[in-house]
Amino acid sequence: MSSSLDAHLVPLATLDEARRAHFGRLGFAPELYLELMLAGGAACRLAWQGQDAGYCLLGGDRCLLELELASRDWIAGPEILREAVRQLGVTQVRCFSFDSLLLGLCLELGFAAAVEGCICRELLDVEGPVLPLGLVFRAARSTDGPAILPHRHGVFDDDGQVATWIDRGWVVVLEGPAGWIGMGLESPVWPHGPERDVGVLVHPDRRRQGHGERILRYLKRRCLDRGLTPTGGCAVENLASRRALGRAGFALQHRLVRFSCPVASSIAPSTSGKSL
Repeated sequence: MSSSLDAHLVPLATLDEARRAHFGRLGFAPELYLELMLAGGAACRLAWQGQDAGYCLLGGDRCLLELELASRDWIAGPEILREAVRQLGVTQVRCFSFDSLLLGLCLELGFAAAVEGCICRELLDVEGPVLPLGLVFRAARSTDGPAILPHRHGVFDDDGQVATWIDRGWVVVLEGPAGWIGMGLESPVWPHGPERDVGVLVHPDRRRQGHGERILRYLKRRCLDRGLTPTGGCAVENLASRRALGRAGFALQHRLVRFSCPVASSIAPSTSGKSL
């Protein structure tokens, strides 16, 4: 069967300008969690009925992570997404709740949805932390590595990443008289903006004492003082992180939604009646 959609692979870097325009249209920055998924994935230019229609990005697991269409092709959005899923073997779509175009298309095609994460893009306040007597923040040092490694799982990908982030100045330590209490992580979200993803690792023996909030407030204020934009997020089931982010002045108004794609033959037909 002939198709009106042509998807061809391109280097991700060739889409830099288009991606900046995409997130400019959305009004919010991307998420580090998804940016990391682009490694090993694919970037595709899309043409619809012989004309440039936009682009899409896939992760290494054939999950669609980003879709941008020219406004003239929004009317054909259901057909374009349905055909892209078929041609590219897409099994899942990850979509921000603030991406109304992709969100609406997935719902219209009947994809099953599950909320995967909470996304923070706005601040409730700009205040830094109030530290109890004896607690201080400092930049992490290479000598902190051995203390961090036993607790890195779920925060760092591997041992080497711990050393790399420390060397790049992306890790700060909250410590007291008895040693380190926790660490704050701050890393660039993508190369096209001032956004910095913030995260927390609190020593297991010092949890439930408000240290996560203190670290997040410190990172938030540290970003703002340098003209950067702090962003954050966490898994939807991570209630402790959700509370810490909220108490630290981050607004959790957005969600990351994961859609499961059925096989192409069972995707709901478009209401336009156009056959692919």
